[in-house]
Amino acid sequence: MRERKNRIWHLLICLVFAFTMLSACQYQDPIKQKLVHDLRNLAEIEDFEDMTVSIYWLESYVLNRYPWSKNDLIERADNVIILQGDEIKGKLEWFKDIIEKDIELLEEDQKPDTRFYVLIESAEKGKLFELLMFGDSFSYFVNGHLIQWNDKIINALIPLLDEKAFSDLELYRYQYLYGSIY
Repeated sequence: MRERKNRIWHLLICLVFAFTMLSACQYQDPIKQKLVHDLRNLAEIEDFEDMTVSIYWLESYVLNRYPWSKNDLIERADNVIILQGDEIKGKLEWFKDIIEKDIELLEEDQKPDTRFYVLIESAEKGKLFELLMFGDSFSYFVNGHLIQWNDKIINALIPLLDEKAFSDLELYRYQYLYGSIY
C-alpha cells in the first residue's frame, strides 16, 4: 500500500515538473520580441535633441484613382505634422505599455493604399518607428511588419497628433470597428 502511494506521488511530481517545463519552453516569436523591444525603447528615450516625428495623412473620405504608396503620400499629403526636439518630449510614454500579446503578425497579401504614415527618426540612430496605415484594411505596417489592427499601438500615437489628425485617425478606427464610414 505504501509503495502505491509513493508511485502516485512520484507520478504527480513528474507531471507537475513536465507541465512547468512545457510552459517555460513556450514559443517566443523573435519578430514580435524585436517589435516590442523597439516600441518600448521609444518610451525610454530621454534625449530628443536630434529626433523628428513626421506624420502624413489623407482624410478618410478622399478617394484616389490608384493605390498610393508611402512615397505618393509623402509627396501629396494634404495634412502634415512635423515635430522636432523638445516638441516630442513626454509624448512617447504610451509605447511602454505594448506587450507581445498586442501584436498579431499577418501575411503580406495586399497592395498598400497608404492613408496614414508616421515616422519617428533620430539623426544619430536613423529610423526608430514607422507606421504605415491603409484605408481599406484592418492592418498596418509597423517597422516593416504587417500586423493586425491594435488600439494600444494607435493610442500610443495620440499624444503626437493635433486635433485634425486625431479626428481623422478616429474615423479610421471607427471604420475598423464598425465597417464603412459612409
